Amino acid sequence: MNNFKTQLRSLPTDLFKEVEKLLKEHGMNDIEVTGIDISSTRELTEEDCAAEGKKLKCKKRADGSIKCWCVKRG
Repeated sequence: MNNFKTQLRSLPTDLFKEVEKLLKEHGMNDIEVTGIDISSTRELTEEDCAAEGKKLKCKKRADGSIKCWCVKRG
């Protein structure tokens, strides 16, 4: 996951302008793209969290799916 975040931060700002242009081509005028929420679809692993100095925590949801995230150790 850490690598994913690093890759997102290193994207050129021109990419956001390109997204804005594409949206305008589809009729979404009067917009400005200043940020985008992008999430990895890859499940977190203990190794991902360990690379950030954290530990993996998971919780089963009512619908049966599992949500995992990294938490501080301790």
